Amino acid sequence: MFNKVKPAAAKSKAARKSPARTGRGRSGLTQLMVFLNGLILTITAFVTLTVFITQMRVEDVKTLTAQIRNTMDASAIEMADAMDAAGRAIDMVEKENEGQLATLVPNRQLFQKLAWFDRGANGEWIAHAMYNGGLKLADEDLNTIDPKAPLSVRSDIAIDPIQVGDKAGIISSRPIVIMRPIFDGATLKRIVAASALPGAGLKEAGILDNDSIQRLVIRDGGTGQRVLQLDRRNTDNPEKKQLMPLHVTSETWVGKLGSAQFEISVDIRENMRMAFISKVPFLLLLFGLTLTMIGTLYVRNNYRQSMRLAAMNNMLTSKNVELKTQVDESTRLYGELQRSEREYRGVIDSVSDIIFETDGAGNLLFVNATWERVTGFPIPHSLGRDLFDMLHPAEHDAQRRGFVNLVRNQGSEYRSITRLMTADGKYRAVELAFSMVRTDNMRSSRVVGTITDVEERRRAERALAETEKKFRTIVENAAGGIYQVAPDGRIMSANPAMARILGFGSPAELISGAHDIGKMYVDPRERLRYERDLQAFGFLRNHESTIRRKDNQIIWVSENARAVKDDDGNLLFYEGSVEDITQRKQGEQALKEAKLQSDLANRAKSEFLANMSHELRTPLNAIIGFSEIIHNQAMGPVGQAAYADYAGDINISGKRLLTVINDILDISRIEAGDRTLNETLFNMHRTTATCVSLLTSKAEAGRVQILNNLHDDMPKIIGEELAFKQILMNIISNAIKFTPPDGRVTIDCDYQGPGNDLRLSITDTGIGMDEKEIEKAVSPFGQVESAFSRSNSGTGLGLTLVDALIKMHDGKFELVSRKGVGTTATIVIPAKRIAQAPQAEANKQLPDNVAMFKARD
Repeated sequence: MFNKVKPAAAKSKAARKSPARTGRGRSGLTQLMVFLNGLILTITAFVTLTVFITQMRVEDVKTLTAQIRNTMDASAIEMADAMDAAGRAIDMVEKENEGQLATLVPNRQLFQKLAWFDRGANGEWIAHAMYNGGLKLADEDLNTIDPKAPLSVRSDIAIDPIQVGDKAGIISSRPIVIMRPIFDGATLKRIVAASALPGAGLKEAGILDNDSIQRLVIRDGGTGQRVLQLDRRNTDNPEKKQLMPLHVTSETWVGKLGSAQFEISVDIRENMRMAFISKVPFLLLLFGLTLTMIGTLYVRNNYRQSMRLAAMNNMLTSKNVELKTQVDESTRLYGELQRSEREYRGVIDSVSDIIFETDGAGNLLFVNATWERVTGFPIPHSLGRDLFDMLHPAEHDAQRRGFVNLVRNQGSEYRSITRLMTADGKYRAVELAFSMVRTDNMRSSRVVGTITDVEERRRAERALAETEKKFRTIVENAAGGIYQVAPDGRIMSANPAMARILGFGSPAELISGAHDIGKMYVDPRERLRYERDLQAFGFLRNHESTIRRKDNQIIWVSENARAVKDDDGNLLFYEGSVEDITQRKQGEQALKEAKLQSDLANRAKSEFLANMSHELRTPLNAIIGFSEIIHNQAMGPVGQAAYADYAGDINISGKRLLTVINDILDISRIEAGDRTLNETLFNMHRTTATCVSLLTSKAEAGRVQILNNLHDDMPKIIGEELAFKQILMNIISNAIKFTPPDGRVTIDCDYQGPGNDLRLSITDTGIGMDEKEIEKAVSPFGQVESAFSRSNSGTGLGLTLVDALIKMHDGKFELVSRKGVGTTATIVIPAKRIAQAPQAEANKQLPDNVAMFKARD
C-alpha cells in the first residue's frame, strides 16, 4: 500500500510546479493574443474607414468639378444659340420695330450688351443697339474677325473690367467680346456682337456662392489674359484654420466658346462636415487601442486571481490524491466484478434450457430467465418454492425419491422425463436433470440442474410421423406412378400405381424384376432424350413416349421428372411421375380421323351445292325468261288472262329461287375458299344511299320509314363494294321485313378518327329476338318464325352471308336485339381498311387500282 502512495505523492509535487509554469506561459500567450487581435482589428478598421472617407472626398470634388464644367459648357451653348437667334431676328424685324429685337433673343441675361454692325456707304461699320444700350467697337476690331469661324471670341478688346464683391469673397471679371459674322453668299453682310462676363452662367446657377470653391481662375488660351478670378483665400478666419485645417484639391481643364479656348483652374476645399468625418478614423484608432489595452489588463488581472486560486486548489489536490487513488482502485475492482457478473448472467439467461439451483430439500434458490419464458411464472414469485410441487402429481413422489437418493449418495447425475406445470395450469413435457451437488460456505447442500423443454420436440416428432404417414398414403394410393430410378436405370423405389402401369403385381416385384427401365422403352432414343433433357435442364415436363409392359403390351405414358443432385452437383438419382395416356392417345387419333372424314364430307357437300346450283341456274334462266315474255305478252296476247297471271307468279317464284341458288353458291364458294375480293376504294355513303333507294319501294309497301344519317364527309373504305352492297341489302331488307307498319329503320355511323374502327349500325323498331332466336338467325338456313316472316320467307342464309363477307374483310358482325323493342345489326370495319381523308382526296384523280394501293400504303 505504501509503495502505491509514494509515487502518487511525488507525482503531486511535480503537478504543483508544472501547472504554475504552464499557467504563466498560457497567460502570457493569452495576453499577447488579446493585444495582437485588438491591434489588428483596430488597424484594419482604421485603414478601411480611411479609404472609404478618401473616396468620399474624391467623389465630392468630382461632383463639384463636373457641375462647374457642365454649367460653363451649357452657358457657352446658350450664348451661341442666343447669337444665332439675334442674327435671325434682325432679318425678320423691320427697322421701325428694332426696339423689339431684344425680346426675340433667348438667354439675353447672359450678355452685358448686345448690338449689330452694318457696312456704311464708305465701308465703315455702323453700330445698332439691341440690348442694354448697345456696344461700341472700333472698325479695326471688327475687320479682324475670322470669317471662317462661326463665332469669334476676343478678350483683348479694351472694355473696362468689372469687379463684383460679395460676402464669400471677391470676384474680378474682365468682359469678353463675342462676334457672329453673317454672310450674304460670299460677302460679309453683318456682324452681331455682344459683351459678356465669362462667369455669368456660374453666377446665375449659384455655383460661385459655394464656399467649397476656394479659388477659380479662367484664362484666355490664346492671349493668357485672365478673364475671371474668384479668390476666397484672404477672407477665411485664421483661427478657424488653426482649429481644423481643411484639405484643398486643385483641378484644371480646357473649355471652348466659339473659336476661343479657355483654361479653367479651380481649387476646391472640403467642407466642415467632410473635415470632421476625416478625423473619425483617428478617433476609431484611439478608441480601439484603448479597448485593446483595457482587455489586455483585464486578462492579466484574471490570470493573477486564477493563480491564487490554483495555489489553493493544489493544496487540496495534494491531500486528495492518495484517497482518490484508493477509491479509483476500489471502483475499478467493483466495476470489473459487476461486468463479469453481467456477462455470466447474460450467458446463463441466453441458454435455451432452464438452469436452476436448489437446497437439499428441493426449494428453488436460483433460476435463469428461461424459467419465466417456459413456465410463465415470474422469477421472484418462484424463488423459495418447492420444485417438486410444480411437477405433475402422478410423477411428484418418484422424482423426489430420485432427488433424495442423489443428495444422500452424492451422485454425479440424474435424468428423467417428466411434466412441469405452467402459469396457465397446463403441463409441458420436460427433461429434468440434476448435474451436480455441492456444499456452500455454510456447509449446506446445493444441487444444480437443468430443465429442457421437450414439448415442441415431441410435437414435431408426432407431426413428422403424421406427415410421413399422410404422404406415404398419398403415394401408395396415387393414380399415377411415382418412382425413383438410379442413373444406370435401376429402380430404387416405386408406388403400387407405377407397378400396375408397367404390368407388375407389386412394387417389390417391379424393383426386383426391372433391372434397367431404359430397356422398357419401345424406342431407345426416347430414353436417351429423357436423360439428355434432365442433364441439360434438370427437369422434364409432359414427356410422352411408348413403353412395353411386362406382358409385351405397348402403352403411351407421360412423364414428369427431375434430377436430384448432392451439394457438390453430383447426380444421385432421377425421381418423377408416370401417367398412362393410352386412352387419350387413342381418343386423339379417333378425333383426327373423324375430323378428316368431316372435312371430306363438308368439302363434298360444298362441291355438290356448287355443282347443283350451277346445274339449276341454266334451266331456271329459261323459266324466268319465258315466263316474263308470257306475262308481258311480248309475243302477242294470251288467250286467257289467268295464263298471264300464272306466268307472272312463275317469274316471281323463279327469281326467288335464283336468289336462293345464288346465296347457296356464294356460301359454298366462301367455305371452299374460292371466293376472292375485288377490292377498290369506294364511298360508303354513296353505296348505302344506293341500297336504300333500291329498297325504298319495299319499305313504302310495308309503311316503314328509312332514316339514313350517314354524312357525305365520312371516310372512304378499302374493300369490295359489291360485297358491302350484299351486306347492306341483306341487313336493311331483314330490318324492313321484321318491322311492323309505321315503324322505323335508322342507319348510323360511329367513327372516332384515324386509328379507330368504323361501326355502321342498322337499327329497327321491329319485333326483336331473344337469345335463342338470335343464335338461330345467324346459323345457316335458320329462320325466325313470326307473323311478319310467313308471307316473305327466305332461305335463312342472309345473315350467314353477311357474317362471312365481313369476316373476309377482317371485320366483325354484331347482332343485338330485345324482344318487343327492336334489333341493331352492326358491321365493324377495321381501321386498316379506312382511308385517311387527305389521301382519299388525292386519289380522286387516280385510277381505281392505283388509288387502292396508295390507300393501303
